Amino acid sequence: MANVPTLTAIDIGTSKISTIIATRDEKLKQFKILGHATVTSRGVKKGIVVDIEQVTSSLEECLEKTERMAGVASDDIVVSIGGPHISSLNSHGIVAISDPKGEIGEDDVERVIEAAKAVSLPPNRQILFVSPKQYTVDGQGEIRSPIGMSGVRLEVDCHLVTASATNIRNLDRIFQTVDVQNGGYIFTGDASAQATMTDSEKDLGVVVVDIGAGKTDLAVYLEGALHHTASIPIGARHITSDLAVGLRLPLEAAEQLKVFMSDNCAPADPRGALVPPDISSFLERGEVADFTSKAVYESIITARIEEIVQFIHDELAKVGYLKSLPAGVIFTGGGAKTIGLIEVARKILTMPLRIGVPAVTMSGMSTELIDPRYSTSIGLLMNASEQENMTKKSKSRSFKGLFAGGQSGGVFAKFKKLIQQFLP
Repeated sequence: MANVPTLTAIDIGTSKISTIIATRDEKLKQFKILGHATVTSRGVKKGIVVDIEQVTSSLEECLEKTERMAGVASDDIVVSIGGPHISSLNSHGIVAISDPKGEIGEDDVERVIEAAKAVSLPPNRQILFVSPKQYTVDGQGEIRSPIGMSGVRLEVDCHLVTASATNIRNLDRIFQTVDVQNGGYIFTGDASAQATMTDSEKDLGVVVVDIGAGKTDLAVYLEGALHHTASIPIGARHITSDLAVGLRLPLEAAEQLKVFMSDNCAPADPRGALVPPDISSFLERGEVADFTSKAVYESIITARIEEIVQFIHDELAKVGYLKSLPAGVIFTGGGAKTIGLIEVARKILTMPLRIGVPAVTMSGMSTELIDPRYSTSIGLLMNASEQENMTKKSKSRSFKGLFAGGQSGGVFAKFKKLIQQFLP
């Protein structure tokens, strides 16, 4: 395989593992996608590793297919992470400006973020990353980039995302086994948001909801910054399970029925007894003699969608964002394609709604990747590209503050080294 520096985005979910290999396109000044692959995920439940050997085997299979398509090997990786083990909190940091002349530098930004990270956490929790919401210089708030300003005291309001240290160590062990260098973890909701939301939505206020198979991740943005993250332990796989139980179908047939209805039926008119041919034999056994797509939609699928959306409603209400998101909700992830999601959500959330797909066009990006299922994977590459651009311009967003944890040496050091490989 060709010896070129590569970055691989890895999205490990409950139902699938997706990998995308990219390299730096110097002419276009962006990442160029060389190959991608998706395989069935094994050993993951609700975003948590429950069987290391199975996850390792699935990841090796996916990386092998991706490398074969790309013609290059996977060197460094960036990984999505989500699930109920993710939690968040807000923190405040204060430092004195180190420059005698009072000019704020990058070191001051790093120090104030480190001060915000000095919070008490249980021994089984680990800071995943820190997202600055706003800076305050000598009492003047709502500052996004304080570097170059004059002042005596610098403050920051941060959103801290934490994860299970045990799950992170298990993932680190998997990556060591497959011999790839982990450049950092990014929350699934944040990665999906980077790929699907616009700058205006980010400024106005929006919540990006990534519906996976086993969990649903939320990321709330307001005034251009990440303000809240959460994960709900229910996903699209639960709809499949409901169909399997209600219609007495094998799980594979139930999943096929759900996908078929989502692709071919409309909620207002589910078209009678339309079913995929491959599962017709199951329905002709007399166990579900009165089957119609309309009845399945109204009695089974709708009920579970209502439960998922109600959890989203309750989470936003709990943290006070239910009425402060003018841009509304962006649904993405594979579960966003489920029949009736928008119609049901509109009744419960009463705010603007849309399905989000990757909105960026990268060199080598196929139409197959312009799909809600790949929002996280594309978002991982976009996040890495953003870090690269900020490194070049010496912006105020501190990588050391943004990424923490992982193996010895810290994720920041590895991520910084990773990005430097792509700099001219």
